[in-house]
Parts: sequence; C-alpha cells; structure tokens
Amino acid sequence: MSNRGTNGTCLFGPRRAVFEKLVGAVILPLLCAGVAPGQLRIVSYNTTKNGPHAGLGTVLQAIGEESRNAIARPIDVLLLQEQNGPFGDTQDIVDILNGIYGAGTYAHGNLVGGSTDSDDRQTIVYNSQTIQLMGESTAGTTPSQPRQALRYLLQPVGYGSSAQFYVYNSHYKADDVPAAEAQRLVEANAIRSNADALAMDAHIIYAGDLNFYRSTDDGFERLTSAGNGQALDPINRIGSWHNNSSFADIHSQAPCLSTCPSGFTTGGMDDRFDFQLVTSEFLDGEGLSYIGPTVPGMSGLMHSYHAFGNNGSTYNGHINAGSNTVTFPGVTSYTKTQILDALWSASDHIPVVADWQLPAVMQAVAGIVPPTLNVGQGFQLDVTVSNIANVLVAIGADELDYSLTTSGALSGSYLNEVDMALGAGNVHFVTFDTSTPGMKSGMIAVSSTSQAVQNGLVNIPISFEVLAPGLAGDFNDDGTVDAADYVVWRKNEGTANMLPNDPHGGTIGANQYNTWRTNFGAMSGSGSFGTNAVPEPGGWLLLVMGACLAGLARGTLRG
Repeated sequence: MSNRGTNGTCLFGPRRAVFEKLVGAVILPLLCAGVAPGQLRIVSYNTTKNGPHAGLGTVLQAIGEESRNAIARPIDVLLLQEQNGPFGDTQDIVDILNGIYGAGTYAHGNLVGGSTDSDDRQTIVYNSQTIQLMGESTAGTTPSQPRQALRYLLQPVGYGSSAQFYVYNSHYKADDVPAAEAQRLVEANAIRSNADALAMDAHIIYAGDLNFYRSTDDGFERLTSAGNGQALDPINRIGSWHNNSSFADIHSQAPCLSTCPSGFTTGGMDDRFDFQLVTSEFLDGEGLSYIGPTVPGMSGLMHSYHAFGNNGSTYNGHINAGSNTVTFPGVTSYTKTQILDALWSASDHIPVVADWQLPAVMQAVAGIVPPTLNVGQGFQLDVTVSNIANVLVAIGADELDYSLTTSGALSGSYLNEVDMALGAGNVHFVTFDTSTPGMKSGMIAVSSTSQAVQNGLVNIPISFEVLAPGLAGDFNDDGTVDAADYVVWRKNEGTANMLPNDPHGGTIGANQYNTWRTNFGAMSGSGSFGTNAVPEPGGWLLLVMGACLAGLARGTLRG
C-alpha cells in the first residue's frame, strides 16, 4: 500500500504554518489564519476641530516608528475626537496615513454620531491589514450626550471571534465646574449601562478625551465602579491630576502654554484629560492583554501606555520647550525637535499610546509516517508544536499552553506544555505499536487552553501497516537472501531509508549488513537461516555482478 505523509501549507506572515496532514488517505482540514499581528498599537487623540493641523502627519508617523519594549509598529487603531462631521477631516487623516504606508492601508468607520456641540464628533481610523471593524453602534443619546459616544467591535485580522474586543470612543463635557461634572456623570452612566449589558468577560477599552480633573470626579467613579464593565487604569495612576506635578508625565493637555495656534487651549501641560481605561480582562496577561509591568508574566517591561512626547519635564510649559528631555527611540524619519514642534502645532492635546498583546496561534506538524513497519520494529514519529503568532518580540503574543495526547495504536502524552512566540517550537515523540501484524490507526490530538487561542485544536489521524515477520536481510523482498540484497544495502548505506525485512530500522549500516551476512542463503519457507556461507571477499564482486545482471534481465532488482 502507499501511505505517504504530505503537508498542506499556508502563508502566515514570514512563516509557513502547516495545518493539513495527509496520512493514510485521511486528510486533516486546513485551518489557516491570514497575516495577523502579534500585538496592536492603539492611540487616542483629540486632534482639535477644523483640522488636520500642521504637523499631524509627523506625529502619526513618529508614533509608528517609536520603539517601546522593542515594539515599533504603525498605528493599528486611531480613536479620534473633535472631528468635523461627518468625515471631512477624518478622511484627510486617512489620506495622510495612506500617504505614509500605502494606498488602501487605512480606512475609517462609517457611523456618524450625534452632536449638539459645533458639529464635534468622534470617529475611528484603523489599519485594514491588521484590524477588522466588525460593528459600530452608539452608546447613549444626544442631547444628554452633547457629543454622542460610539462603540466599536474590533477583531484582529487572522483571528476568530474569540479575539474580538470593544472600544468606546468618547468626548465628555469639559470644565471644572459642578454642572460640567454632573454632565460627565450622565455620560459615564450611559456608557457603563451599555457596557454592563455585554458579556461579563468582555474585553473593553474606554478611550477618548474624558475631561476628568481628578479620580474623585463622579463620572470617573462611575466608570470604575463594580460591575461587568468596570474600568481600570492600566498604569494605576489614580489621584488629582489637574495642575499636579506628581502626574506631570501623563498629562495630555495642553502642549502650548501661550501664543498658540488659533482655537487651541492654552495653559501648558497640566491635565490628564485623555485616557485608555480597560476592563480587568485586559490586565491578566492572558490572550488579549495590555503590555506593561503590572501585568502577570510581564515583569521587567516599561509601561507601553504613555502620553506621546511627554516625560514630565515640561510641566506647565510648552511641549517643545528646551527643557523637554523626552527621547523617541527608534524614530528615524524626524528629529526630536521636529516631533515636539509638530506636537505643539497639531493639536491642543497630545496622543495617548498603548500596546496590546494578542492571543497565541498554535501549529502542530507531524513528520513523515512510513507506509509499512515490521512486527517488533521500533518507530517514533516526531510532532513539533509551535506558537506561530506573527510577532515583533515574544511579548507581543500570549504564551501557548497545550497538551498532546494519543489514542489507538499510538502512545505518548505531553501535558501542560508551554511555547512562547518566536521560539523553535517543542518536539515530541509518539511511539507506534508494532507488536502485531495488520493495519493500524490512531489519533494525535493537540489542544490548547490559552485564552482565545487561534487554531486551538489540531487532530492528526495516523494509519500504517505492520507486516508479518519476513526474511530478515531480504532487502529486495524476493524471498532469498543473496548478493542482490547486498547491492540494496550498499546503495542505501548511510541513509535513513526504510528497507524491507530490516528488523533494526534507523540509519542503514553495520546492523543491516550483519543481518544480511548472518542470513545469507536463506529462502522463504526453507525453515533455515544462514545455510550457505557468505562468499569470501574475493568472490563478492562476481556474485554482485551476477546479481545485478540477473536483476536487469528479470527486471526485479529493486533498491
């Protein structure tokens, strides 16, 4: 019978992921993800009305080049506030990004939220090569929300619905007065009511210009109150943010102190108005998760969440002041001065940037299954299990937690195994049962318990035939151990080829030669082995030549 193993492959980023295995005429369906990132860069940015303003393209490109925890990538999701409706300046921003990264790379959402505040709205821009926009809806009503909040359902390209997450994009009422604080509470109530109705384990980001002056603001306390959608600060910097130097490094307004571009808020860097808050599901280090030192399994990292261009050295001053000691690791397209000047002119806010880990992607690949084995012949099949998430660094994807089990004529189990992304994978060995002759079959099952893992179950069906005891040393399987078998041995010496009637297996060498020598002259059914002495070395050549000629004449010599 013919029982050859062949691999079906699909392109997965720079790697080849193999999910199809043809073994014994049984095909494992091809399970293949598209090009998927192993991490996401999400940005919230109030770009100020009537934009885009000078320098915005510089800021957006620099964000994409900045290296944080060795991750540098173009923006995947850009959550915008103060957009003129419906999409005039948003389309201009899409055009800026596509001018940097290529036509068609970026797109914007289509939902237009309500506004009673000078046509001031929220929108989303996303990298269509890494993110799918699965849904858009409103969260609250106008006029109770002067700038209606929008909810987006996003899914990374190459992942299934288990990797979906929600983003609320909001612009709450401004001003530090009781009436404004009461209005922000109304807006927070509407969003939390909407979020609490989602699944209790939903991954949610609350982003935007939330205009909170302190964590005791009623609206902030409502967002962070207990419930399905409870919001948490991924950097845990809770307190009174307004005009407080203790929080200078996370202030996001205002990059201009005085004599600012027309329509911009003045006053210098002294408020944390812009946020990316999250539900606890983003802070457990499993599946979708924030990348930062407060997350389990991510010690030794710096916070990816940061106010871009601000390290606290320009408190109550211009973002582009000479005192700004911030650095932009990895940025090569612009100088530090160019970026800071662009932040000053692009908006009266600076962007809040954070990186997010994505789930693991499992691959299980088996080696080649021999079509036949002899009774008692030992054989182990290698199975390589890997986390093939397409990452820049290992922390960009969750670890792969998995177990390998076997059934039928196979044995071997490997439980609670782990593989990090960018590794070489783990090689496991499955033993075949060759104790009795006949057709054999079994199943190799590789299953993962990693949160939202892609391709989390791979079943590899195996079939092979175990042959009854043959004539040991009869390597051409013609019923006689003779010089022709020596030719076959010689031809295959040093290889891992499978020879008929080889009780040893493995690399062809001395073991097989000694078997041939011991059984030289034996014939099937004769009941005896080694009845004829092996010719002296001087006569081997004549025997081999004779065997070759006879084989040519009969057409039966096989190697």
